[in-house]
Amino acid sequence: MTQLRTLKTAAAIVLVVYTLVLAFGAREGFPTGLTTGSWAPYLSDQPVGEDGYYLLLAAWNLAGGEGLTANFNEVVTGIQPLMTFLLAGVAVIVRAFDGDKFDFARAMILLGGANLLLFAYLVERVTLAALPVSSDRETAGAFAFIAAALSFYLFRTFTYGLETGLYLVFVATLAWVMLRIFAGAQGVKQPTMTQAALMGALTGLCGLARIDFGIVAAIMFGLLFLRGLLGFRASMLAGTIALAITAPWFLWVQSVSGSFMPSSGPAQATLVDLGSAWGRGETMLLGMAQNVAAWAPLDYNKLASVFVIAALLVLLGVAIRARRPERFWRTGTAPVMAAWTAGVIVLPLVYFTFFWAAHFYARYTAPIVLVCLVLTAACVAYLPERRRRMIALVAIAFIAISNAWAAWDTHHRGSIGDGHSVAAGYVANHLPMDARIGAFQSGVVGYYNANVINLDGKVNVDALAAMREKRVEEYVDAERIDYVIDWQGVIEGLMPRAMQSGQWTRCPLPVGNKETICVMRKR
Repeated sequence: MTQLRTLKTAAAIVLVVYTLVLAFGAREGFPTGLTTGSWAPYLSDQPVGEDGYYLLLAAWNLAGGEGLTANFNEVVTGIQPLMTFLLAGVAVIVRAFDGDKFDFARAMILLGGANLLLFAYLVERVTLAALPVSSDRETAGAFAFIAAALSFYLFRTFTYGLETGLYLVFVATLAWVMLRIFAGAQGVKQPTMTQAALMGALTGLCGLARIDFGIVAAIMFGLLFLRGLLGFRASMLAGTIALAITAPWFLWVQSVSGSFMPSSGPAQATLVDLGSAWGRGETMLLGMAQNVAAWAPLDYNKLASVFVIAALLVLLGVAIRARRPERFWRTGTAPVMAAWTAGVIVLPLVYFTFFWAAHFYARYTAPIVLVCLVLTAACVAYLPERRRRMIALVAIAFIAISNAWAAWDTHHRGSIGDGHSVAAGYVANHLPMDARIGAFQSGVVGYYNANVINLDGKVNVDALAAMREKRVEEYVDAERIDYVIDWQGVIEGLMPRAMQSGQWTRCPLPVGNKETICVMRKR
């Protein structure tokens, strides 16, 4: 097993080195077209992404004493608070050393890499806690760590700028604690009141990391309660503590917006119908496949997703057959694993039904990653002994090679990942600094340009109200916005009367990517 421990150390070193290379090797400034001509990506383009920059802007302003605001003092509620507060602390440090917003983006990459390393460690701990002593726990734990640490999908997720990485760290911590609490030598143990309080506190932190964890927690603890594994008093204590931790955020949101729901929720909420069901369903299945096999850079590829899931099912079948008649999970952990599985499986149903932002379905269902990484590692541990190490080494080689290629192909081939970075440079270099500029997708553009106001409502409650009441053009007039920059279809779809009235015209210079246009109010 010395070989596996060496590979685990090597995986950790690779993760740390690549994080440093990307954080300090990425370039400042903005691309001017669809290619960069260099192996080094622009910080404005990747790995921190469009929606991640919304959160970074709020954290930057909070650290500067401006409160939870975007540009022009727009009150921001459409963020997850725990990551915002953590990033605000990082921003305080960056500002103290006279760093700018590019430096803050570098710090986000470093934080993401550190969080992923911690998550890989926690996945290993959860795996060891879930498996019986009679199993090859060392192989399973090492495989779980390596699979998480070398996953380019997880690296992109953790460095994107949003809360998903921190969320998964707290989810894994709660799972580890619960497995240690409930597992006993002779069966399931009832948690003490102190242990219930600890579970409540961690549940509250998970809720502050992502508010939809309340769905997972309600199902998970509800099942444990119904099975008699969690007493009434313990349930009430855990729930009360979790509510006490999360309630202040919801009360603040309600006080500034009139609704308990943060603005990002309504901005992305639309009930599924016959016209959208097929597209949403297909994307949800592909997003779930990526979370089921986080170690494979599937990137929504249908054929690869089908192949990998089929291989996992075969692996699971072989492991179950090899394990009979012994227990698959450690004594007392099976009910906890079942409750976690039931909780996370509900998330795809909720988001498929109520949310249109299909491009985020993988992020919304991220807790599936933890359950399936542990399950995959367990299956590797239960392979026939004479083939176990060979298969584990082949799988690790595949993970290392495929994810290294995905990292090169995404970040270092000289192509941009997001045209919004080109738009950000256009605003910075070609539009008046004293002009008020509107953008529906204002993450990157608004982070690097303080004269940009958000129009789609993700971080602007007034714009959200205008969007929902179909008076975007009136809002643009009221805010004295002279330029709007965004995808052509977005502008024409959300400002049809303004575009048809002849009061707006194209800006003299093209933006420089295929989708984005700039329009200006006629003088």
